[in-house]
Amino acid sequence: MPTRLRRLAPALLATLPAFAVLAYFIHLWGGVVVPRYQQGHHGGYHGWNPATAAFFLSIVGSLVPFYAGFVWDGLRRLMRTPMVLAGVILLAVVLTVVPETTYDASVGRKSGLWNLVKVAPVIADHTSLVLLILAPLGAVGLASLLAQVRARAGWIYLGAMVAFVAAQTASPQLWQRYHEPFVLMVLALMCAEAVGPGRASAHGLVRTWRIAGPMLLGVAMGGLTVWTLATSREARSLDTGDFQRSVEFEPLRSGDDSADKVH
Repeated sequence: MPTRLRRLAPALLATLPAFAVLAYFIHLWGGVVVPRYQQGHHGGYHGWNPATAAFFLSIVGSLVPFYAGFVWDGLRRLMRTPMVLAGVILLAVVLTVVPETTYDASVGRKSGLWNLVKVAPVIADHTSLVLLILAPLGAVGLASLLAQVRARAGWIYLGAMVAFVAAQTASPQLWQRYHEPFVLMVLALMCAEAVGPGRASAHGLVRTWRIAGPMLLGVAMGGLTVWTLATSREARSLDTGDFQRSVEFEPLRSGDDSADKVH
């Protein structure tokens, strides 16, 4: 058996339990969506979101400054190939301009980064200026990190990100909390790979920011978590079986069947 197949076979076998569990739930639910959300006062959980790729890159772009110490060497390499750099930026711009990227709670574009989109300028009632800035920044940041990792690892990271975006595109709810954990894990792994054994040591501000940047991000996220817990209100059960979890979900129902009915 060829070496590549010997390496691939265990990896494929390791995924079988996950596929088996997924198949079980699809059979149990009659689809990939929990029955309570297949119908109901939400009108059913269906549809897709073409702005997912732009949103994913924008989340990366919002975090890239904290990882600038790891991105810097790769960015210098990209700048030596301006056509590649321009292509990366152009791709991000296209992914942002083609789909609508405005704030719209009715189609799942709400909460998190969308709250900033809501108050920021919008181009032609179609394209968010926030995403138009952050998405190219995120794309360049990812390309800079990919330029520093081993080719094999780079394809794995790229494949994982493409697959993640494809899966999230199938969801109508484009929320930051669905993306951010994956983004943080991928960035951490890629940064560790970029400065692994055999890599040139950084000096000066770059070296300092490799430590300070992630630390500041951790402190900021920890502070946000504390603030959210301190200011959140108690969840109230609704007669729909759902929960009134936060202000952004109101009104959960319209007309006479308003969210005021609690039990």
